[in-house]
Amino acid sequence: MRGFVQDELNVYLGIPYGKPPSGSLRFKAPEPQPAWDGVFNAYEFRVPSVRKCMTRVEMTTPMKR
Repeated sequence: MRGFVQDELNVYLGIPYGKPPSGSLRFKAPEPQPAWDGVFNAYEFRVPSVRKCMTRVEMTTPMKR
């Protein structure tokens, strides 16, 4: 795993701790993330879950006219 140093701290971002909760995994306990080959570059955050992206959409927001 490769991170970076910031303000004298070792920083690792975007480390996957479990499989995304989609399909048959939805509403179930998280499953372990499969191992990756080579060096994991932990320089930045990964794509957030849809749930986090959709926080600004409200139930009253129309889908279309």
